[in-house]
Amino acid sequence: MLALRGASYTVRGRGLLRGVSLAAAPGRILALVGPNGAGKTTALKLLAGDLAPTGGEALLDGRAVTAWPWRALARRRAVLPQHSTLAFEFRVHEIVEMGLAAHEGKADPAESVIGAMRAADVLQLVDRSYLSLSGGEQQRVQLARVLAQIWPSAARAGEPAAYLLLDEPTASLDLSHQVAILTEARNLAARGIGIVVILHDLNIAARFADEVALLDRGRLVASGVPAAVLTAHRLEEVFAVPLAVFAHPHAAGRLIVATV
Repeated sequence: MLALRGASYTVRGRGLLRGVSLAAAPGRILALVGPNGAGKTTALKLLAGDLAPTGGEALLDGRAVTAWPWRALARRRAVLPQHSTLAFEFRVHEIVEMGLAAHEGKADPAESVIGAMRAADVLQLVDRSYLSLSGGEQQRVQLARVLAQIWPSAARAGEPAAYLLLDEPTASLDLSHQVAILTEARNLAARGIGIVVILHDLNIAARFADEVALLDRGRLVASGVPAAVLTAHRLEEVFAVPLAVFAHPHAAGRLIVATV
């Protein structure tokens, strides 16, 4: 289990996160939603071990995330940030292969890289220069890199659960690739990987997430199954926009519409 327990994070007297408790379970998708500045990225960085909580705990299997040796932690969780900057002429396959650095020869490079590239729909870009790609293509290559990082752990029976942390992975993607990325997240969850994903599109969260954590101004407003969390009354209070929530006419889940 990857979890926050009463976690807070304060910088220069400003509380970016305040007493938040949430958990990502193997085989489940947890979506973090909320307005800009709600604390979603801070929560993700605490779960990743990129930040240490100033109060409370961030735990992986009951041990502080920041106490894990970096190589062992890298095998257990991979992180896709909002933005990845690269100024060198690496080929796409070289970028993806970087995801295997923590596995020290314990993985089949070809199987992991090809599987990850296929899952992120970048196999056709294998020999392209990363700098020649569009922003959306670069984001999918970075997704393939982090998939390759946990691919070996996910493929080996008896391995501890791996976790994939995604910070707005659909932000620069067209509609078809947004759906493809979240569909692949569902496939990875079916293989036992725990997924934590920051999403701004509430309809995508309602459609694909097993659990939703709604944050606002650094606090956890509600968490649970999408139908229980994403109610019109609660969302109107958090986003300050009139909303209507309907049963989706063609798919499972809810349809959330601004009524302004």
